[in-house]
Amino acid sequence: YVAAPTVSSVTPASGPTVGSTSVTIGGANFIAGATVTFGGTAATNVTVVSGSSITAKTPAHAAGSVNVVVTNADGQIGTLTNGYLFVPPPSVTSVTPSSGTTNGSTSVTIGGSNFSSGATATIGGVAATNVTFVNSTTITAVTPAHVGGGAVAVAVTNPDGQVGTLVGGYTYVLAAAPTVTSVAPAVGFTNGGLAVTIGGTNFVTGATVTFGGVVATGVTVVSASSMT
Repeated sequence: YVAAPTVSSVTPASGPTVGSTSVTIGGANFIAGATVTFGGTAATNVTVVSGSSITAKTPAHAAGSVNVVVTNADGQIGTLTNGYLFVPPPSVTSVTPSSGTTNGSTSVTIGGSNFSSGATATIGGVAATNVTFVNSTTITAVTPAHVGGGAVAVAVTNPDGQVGTLVGGYTYVLAAAPTVTSVAPAVGFTNGGLAVTIGGTNFVTGATVTFGGVVATGVTVVSASSMT
């Protein structure tokens, strides 16, 4: 008399809803030719390694916990109730603020659901910086620079590879050109080397300065209205 199979573990115990996660099923009394289902859907690449181990790839399935069932060739069944969790993909529903200049460097809060620690974000297809996982519904980030204005997609990618996208979630506004209104002191020697402060508007990090067409050195953008 052949004992029925028993299923005691699935490793890893969770994965994306798109499936194709390689798993190892632990248990007892597995025999060659056994099949495996996850939530009633057949797994692929099922291999009976031994009487206590089976390897397989998960099928695609809706999010949630499902039963893992091993059926031996003789028709006997072993079940691990809620043995595997299909993790839903992230969803992006909001970006606050929803616009900023093409210079980038705007701090934004991305709202949604099913975010995971280690998630990354792109804005207009370019990686955001300073991405911080706050919780499953909130991520903070800093926008990258962008060529040209207009609405772009905001995407969050979880470590499991699943992606959530908000089409047109962020709008880049063309940055205003800088204006120069003052230089203090306004007089210096021809051998250079004089520290000056330049006043104006719309200065951004990385700006350069020339005097009479010659590049200045030690340029520091102090604020949008001041450079040294």
